[in-house]
Amino acid sequence: MGTTAVVRNGNVDAALKVLRQKAKMTQQQVSELLNTSRVNYNRYELGTSEPDIEMLKRLSKVFNVSIDFLVDNQNEFTIDLSNLSNTKKELILTKINPILEATEFECFEMYQQMIEQQTRFEQFMKENKSVIEEYEEMQRKSDKALYNKLKKLAREQKLQKEDEE
Repeated sequence: MGTTAVVRNGNVDAALKVLRQKAKMTQQQVSELLNTSRVNYNRYELGTSEPDIEMLKRLSKVFNVSIDFLVDNQNEFTIDLSNLSNTKKELILTKINPILEATEFECFEMYQQMIEQQTRFEQFMKENKSVIEEYEEMQRKSDKALYNKLKKLAREQKLQKEDEE
């Protein structure tokens, strides 16, 4: 097992294909939005032609990403794992590989899902606030009743002990 994990994303052609597929669009649909031919757009995805700056502006608007992401999505970094045991290295890599292998767009989608889950949780808590408060109150009453029963039992045992003496 290696001692480093390296992350690389693709280039313009790979980015365009992933973005289009994530948007569930055909090349024809994208080319119409860009006001270009499908053949021309296909060349961008194949990497046989590079979009000019005006086309990059339109692409960034269509896919809602920065031009920088389209032209410079070569994100690379190294994580030094050399001082870790093989077990720890394996655990770390199995946990972070899905994130490391994800495109910027996929990371954005993961983030959006996390925000949606947090929102649903907060909504659930708000909608069930009265039920939760009622449960907590019942628990407090139950705890108090149990405490009072134990206190009474202890008093009775103390009185019984005093009577026996």
